[in-house]
Amino acid sequence: MDTNSKARRTNIILRSAMYIFLTLVALLVIVPFIWVVGNAFRPNAEIGQFTDLSLYTFIPKEFTLLNFDRMFQQLNMVQIIINTLIVAFSVTAGSLVINSLTGYAFARINFVGKGFIFMIFISMLMLPIEILIISLYLTLVDLKLSDTYISLILPFLASPFGIFFMRQFFSNIPKELDEAAILDGCGHFKIFSRIYMPLAKTPLLTLGLLVFLQQWDSFIVPVTFINDEGKMLLQVALTRLSMGLYTTDYGVLYAGVSLSIVPILIIYLIFQKHIVENIATTGLK
Repeated sequence: MDTNSKARRTNIILRSAMYIFLTLVALLVIVPFIWVVGNAFRPNAEIGQFTDLSLYTFIPKEFTLLNFDRMFQQLNMVQIIINTLIVAFSVTAGSLVINSLTGYAFARINFVGKGFIFMIFISMLMLPIEILIISLYLTLVDLKLSDTYISLILPFLASPFGIFFMRQFFSNIPKELDEAAILDGCGHFKIFSRIYMPLAKTPLLTLGLLVFLQQWDSFIVPVTFINDEGKMLLQVALTRLSMGLYTTDYGVLYAGVSLSIVPILIIYLIFQKHIVENIATTGLK
């Protein structure tokens, strides 16, 4: 009984510590979110006025929609969000196809130099976009693709991480499935499309969300490649909102940040079941 009681007591302590830790992590995420949204509905004179942990620190004392009105007067935010969605969805869709095909080739097809080529792909993970941005921009200028949506989409349809991610998943699928499909007369494309893709729904969704979020938050690429204000993307627009003539219009800036969160929140609410399922089954074959 003593042993069982100690085990139960230890289990309760560990679970309590885990819940306390998760609560603190959740607060670290939720509290800044509420603060930003609250500031989006404050007049500028009230922003920064409440610095203690009171109710008015997070909820406006004087509620206003003028920040959003000024935001839409300064920039065509609807068009900017549409531009960002076009680029983000295009890159996401294209990268899922290319990365999954390439990952399948590295996982299941034997060809000369496969290991060496794969190591080159993996080594590119260590190169940040800041190192490649100048050469990439000069290449796009030579191809006369600068200042176009294609310049924001084409270079990012394949990624070292995406290829590695899909290759690791496909490598864990039993080879007996391939052998059975080959006996039925299937080639690699049929094996990929009819067997592997249905099994890869969860990793494809995970990779798609990661790519979409990366494109949604992209700044250095669109600010470098795009000069046409009609093709401006969201993160570039937020920097424009933050630059006033003499002072920073924080109300408009918080309004823009709050608006930028909405599409991401909608996507999470739609796919939250799959996200939780993917996390819960991580590491299981």
